[in-house]
Amino acid sequence: MKPSTLTSFQRSLQRYLNDKGSKLNILKDQEFSKSRQVLLAKKKQLVEESAKGNCPRAAQELSEEEEEEEEEEEDLLFTSGEVGDGNPEALQRTVWWLLSMQFGFRARDESRKLKWGDISLITGRTTGNEVLVWTGERGSKTRHGDGSRALNPTAQATSNERCPVKYYKSFKSPRP
Repeated sequence: MKPSTLTSFQRSLQRYLNDKGSKLNILKDQEFSKSRQVLLAKKKQLVEESAKGNCPRAAQELSEEEEEEEEEEEDLLFTSGEVGDGNPEALQRTVWWLLSMQFGFRARDESRKLKWGDISLITGRTTGNEVLVWTGERGSKTRHGDGSRALNPTAQATSNERCPVKYYKSFKSPRP
């Protein structure tokens, strides 16, 4: 049983009472406080014992071993030519992947809504380094394009071979 099921039962009982014209409120009345405490304790027990909660499969930090495996897989993608700047398709995949990683795109929706001009290449005021800035966010599950971010996500130029700015410039170069 999921912890949320207990709340659903409780709310169903309250709807039934409301439909029958009862003035009792098992969700708020003082005489039902003990039952609410018991249900809350049971919900906590279910979460702890069976890892049944709102996010039982929440993302967890990678171990050092997993990070190394991921780096090896990334290296394989670059050496095989699946990503990189060897051909237009690989370049497009590379830019998408690097921007997704740097800007933290959630799911496919944010990258699908991305349009040319949403990413700007600027020079940082303090460092003088090139920076990609995501300025044209169109919304997601939690944001609705109302410009509510305090800071726009950025991708800094790096000195290594997998610099997001380098691939962005390569992707941008044939455009008018």
